[in-house]
Amino acid sequence: GNLSWSEGIRAGMVVSAVTSALAVPTLWVFLRYVNPRFFTSMILHAASHGRTVAEARAYFNFRSYAAESVVGPLILGLFTSVIVVAVLRWRARRP
Repeated sequence: GNLSWSEGIRAGMVVSAVTSALAVPTLWVFLRYVNPRFFTSMILHAASHGRTVAEARAYFNFRSYAAESVVGPLILGLFTSVIVVAVLRWRARRP
């Protein structure tokens, strides 16, 4: 059958919502067990490359990264969904 725009975008957003829901716990595990000094290292690196320590601390923290890891997949998921639906609908119309 034909895939409608709303069906395709809805399906893509469900996948994006699951990704967003898993992003924060995954980030926490990474920061807790894999690389607990990640933010400290990034702050020092940014400070040694022209940023102030205050600027670096404002960006390199759990709250900032958690917000990005929730919002990013939603925005990229919407964008990707639109492209995938457009390609699928275009292919369905070709003989």
